[in-house]
Amino acid sequence: MAEHATLVIDWEPIGTGGKTRLIVTDEAGQTVDIDTTDLSRTADREAVARRLASRVPNKPMADIQADLLAIAQQRCGLATEPPPAIPTLADAIAAWRATETTPVVETGFGPLDALGGGGLALGGVTVIAAPPSVGKSAFGLQAALGAVSLDATLHVAWAAGEMSMEAIARRAICRWSADKRPVSMSGAAQRTPGSQQVADELLAAVASRFHIVQPPLTADGLEAAIDATGSRLVVIDYIQLMGLAGAADRRAEIDGLVKRVRAFTLQKNTATIVVSNVAKNVTGETRIGGIGKESSELDFMADLFLLGIADEPEDERGLRAVRWKTVKNRHGPCHDLETVFDGRLQTFTPAAAQPLEEFANFAPPPPKRKRK
Repeated sequence: MAEHATLVIDWEPIGTGGKTRLIVTDEAGQTVDIDTTDLSRTADREAVARRLASRVPNKPMADIQADLLAIAQQRCGLATEPPPAIPTLADAIAAWRATETTPVVETGFGPLDALGGGGLALGGVTVIAAPPSVGKSAFGLQAALGAVSLDATLHVAWAAGEMSMEAIARRAICRWSADKRPVSMSGAAQRTPGSQQVADELLAAVASRFHIVQPPLTADGLEAAIDATGSRLVVIDYIQLMGLAGAADRRAEIDGLVKRVRAFTLQKNTATIVVSNVAKNVTGETRIGGIGKESSELDFMADLFLLGIADEPEDERGLRAVRWKTVKNRHGPCHDLETVFDGRLQTFTPAAAQPLEEFANFAPPPPKRKRK
């Protein structure tokens, strides 16, 4: 095995920063390289090491990088930090003991929160998938507004790939009004006095903690917004409208986005809702892996996967029954959510419990009259 070549790196400072003139000679005293670089920058040191390694084949790039780092420490006073310790199960148990319950973000929509043991798990991804017009964006908005209203410290990052700022405000006003003085979508569009009052309530209660990331939506842009706002709940509406630089094709782009979402959800400890279109010909019987549009990775990455199914049109009151089939749930049982969607108020409510078939025609006896 050939011995590693010897390189002598002489240097002289230029100014007070990290800029340095390097003169590199080999063991025979021949000049190999003369360059000016900024040794305080890791990328610049790597570039020099790569170039020198290509000119001296039997000198490992890692050794050259180590030599340059030593010079940088002498030249710039760079401090080296020990590598972080690798966590053990003991650390995991300590983290578990430090919390009374599994950390979740409560949305206030009982049937949804019950699937996650009280809310959407921090570090978990919930996928809301449905065909157009079923109300998947409205479901995500309802969960986000409910969460930010219940926790006065919570910040939400909403990646708005489809709706304009005006449309988001209009839908938020309708949803916020639903439990108080209802304002319909047409009322919000007309800026009625009632809708103006609800808008004021929204401003006072949650508006400054509901952050809207506008198009063009990219993975880098969303992560930067999460860091800047400290958001613990993230809603992507919807993932097929996001972009990822450098992807070879559309499927690779969506797969790459899914992996980025999974990674930042764990690293930043957010509860993330991903709204998604569905592939063609998806039904309630479609198996996991064939539901998410343009990527099977979306199905497998999710901790909780809800598929919206609405077979019936709206009734005369503008209401529509929607069953959210729990295709997958890593946190508990797969109970489907039977809901009713009111498009005028952009609001889902749990469907009223139906009597068992054998008691469908049963009526209680009339109350007895009191004797005088």
